[in-house]
Amino acid sequence: MAQLGTAFFAALSFGLADWIPNLADALGAGLSNLAGGAAIAVAVLLPTTLCIGATFPFAVRILATGAEDAAPASARVYAWNTLGSILGSIGAGFFLLPLLGFEGTLATGVWINLGLAAAAAGLLCPGRVARPCAVAAAIAAALFFVVRPGPPLDLLSRSAMTGKRFAGELEFLGVGRSATVTLVRTPYDRRLATNGLPEASIEGPAAPPDRFHEARWLALLPALARPETKRVLVIGLGGGNTLAAVPDSVEEIDLIELEPEVIEANRRVGADRTGGAPLEDPRLRIRAGDARGALTLSSQNYGAIISQPSHPWTSGASHLYTQEFFSMVADRLTPDGVFVQWMGLGFVDVELLRGLVGTLSDVFQHLVVIQPGGGVLLFLASQEPLPLLETAEVALAVGREGLAGVGVHTVEDIASAIRLSEDDVRSFAGASPRITDDHNRLAWASMKFGRIKDNKKSIRGALMEYDPASKWLREGRAEMNSDLLIRRLLLRGQPGRAQKLAAELKGADSQSALGWVRLNAKDLDRARRHFLQALELEGEHRGALAGLALVEPESAHTRSLEPAVAAVVRGRAAGARGDWAELRSLDDALAEWSPGSLLFTEAARLRIHWRLSAGDPILAAEAVDLVDILIARNRDVTDLIIRADAAGRAGMDDYGWASLERLFWKLPHSGRPRWLARRALEASQRLRNIEGAKETLRKIENAAKGPRPGA
Repeated sequence: MAQLGTAFFAALSFGLADWIPNLADALGAGLSNLAGGAAIAVAVLLPTTLCIGATFPFAVRILATGAEDAAPASARVYAWNTLGSILGSIGAGFFLLPLLGFEGTLATGVWINLGLAAAAAGLLCPGRVARPCAVAAAIAAALFFVVRPGPPLDLLSRSAMTGKRFAGELEFLGVGRSATVTLVRTPYDRRLATNGLPEASIEGPAAPPDRFHEARWLALLPALARPETKRVLVIGLGGGNTLAAVPDSVEEIDLIELEPEVIEANRRVGADRTGGAPLEDPRLRIRAGDARGALTLSSQNYGAIISQPSHPWTSGASHLYTQEFFSMVADRLTPDGVFVQWMGLGFVDVELLRGLVGTLSDVFQHLVVIQPGGGVLLFLASQEPLPLLETAEVALAVGREGLAGVGVHTVEDIASAIRLSEDDVRSFAGASPRITDDHNRLAWASMKFGRIKDNKKSIRGALMEYDPASKWLREGRAEMNSDLLIRRLLLRGQPGRAQKLAAELKGADSQSALGWVRLNAKDLDRARRHFLQALELEGEHRGALAGLALVEPESAHTRSLEPAVAAVVRGRAAGARGDWAELRSLDDALAEWSPGSLLFTEAARLRIHWRLSAGDPILAAEAVDLVDILIARNRDVTDLIIRADAAGRAGMDDYGWASLERLFWKLPHSGRPRWLARRALEASQRLRNIEGAKETLRKIENAAKGPRPGA
């Protein structure tokens, strides 16, 4: 009966697994209500485990013919039970689950238990009992063969953190030795998850270039610091975004991935993604296994090692953030090699961040902390100096295409992302406890810090005290232009940092920078006053002249402008009156403003507008290319609408709908969702219906009708 019960309750629990999320919702189970989760675990596991546990005393009773045999029989059963537990764990985890999947492994277990029930009945029970038991086991086996449950797809398609179902269609399910891997496809991207934890989003080729810059920065940082880097090791594949961004200047790439099913999921995507098919890169060599084990067994030294394990509180990743692991990495680097480490701000508070910085700085002589944008910090470490500003010119030439993809074109773009310089990391870290194998606070504390907004605010404040840009501007670094840096910060959504730096400057540079800050806030009068004060202090201040030309184009100070600035002024006037022919005639002059230059944003918009007015699909496609540069560099959501409009005129419907889908998710944070949604609806009229279009349109229509912000 114990074997029959084990088979029955195991099959029943598995068959009802898709009901667990609904039950969890009903009980309010979650991180704030552990009792609800515990109750569900008991309900699912207890019946089966009771039946499994009952086999132990039954086995002892069978072996013990008398009271004197009880002790030796118990010892023998305990020994075989221990051996069986070990073999079962290894067999199921390392062989059956990867080979047969969840449903195949369950079927194997059920049939074994039913077979044992029939055998036990035949060998140990009286004849009048044996036959009914054997028949019951045979009927149960036949029924299970006919109505065998499939994998619990609803349960496996949900986030382990929120319990919510991942939007889209389950495209891949892989049961591996270390994780269950799912790949969910939407019309615009794919979402990779391991054990229900989101790992990466894999963007389609038509997606706007505004997300996941951090993953690509991971691959680009070694080339920024050491443009001559030839051999790179990447730890963790994820969604392949970092691997896809490794510059062409690198000759050899080794990849270590713990879970082979993650590799298989990426193979399923193939080239249907931004950046092509990274696993088909001829430079690539893949090693499946644990990173620490691979580094221990390897004798290879690398010019760069990139580590991107996610969710530092999980067992497969927490040991890749410790002092011992960093020491192993240092041993596998060339003398001037660099190490790049990822950390999400949702997993640390200020104190943990200080501890991580201190841990890295104890192992490496030089460390720089970088924030490309969003809720991620990157750590660049080496035993040799990391003069990123000095190597920037060479790096920008070597990796121009890859850096352009993340909106980096100038030294100022690089400087704006650096939050801690080599000079300040040890002061920032202080005496905060270091992270070690024996005292890994990330493994047990990071899950408490899941509020990314709160963490970003507190961490931003802590880093602001050590802002290296302040020192560089005070020093008057020849390779850095203060107006370009301030504009970069403003366009990347960092007005507070820009204001602070502008106030710390001196003389005309300070007034010009403050003018750009006020212009960004649409305070035209104060912007004009700041620009005029800058020109009083320095009559030919280029930044102030350019800014004043935007605010007050008829000013006496702007009557003898540089040709490129004058072209922007004339172009804005022509655009205002709809004179597309004149605007088109200015295109060559406007094109002199290269990405990252002071008035590139204004010049690019003018070049886009006349192309959209021409009614030529080829020119509209050129407009898509131009607006993609703006999207990669800036954070203006209206660029997504312009992209959708241009894509519709160019016949690039997938680009258009992908832009509108991205816009929808940004509407709540835009400050003017209804106005943007209505403009998006106008752009959608040029787009043909494709997969996912109706759902995107429905969401935008609802947003256009929604309540006003604050209502």
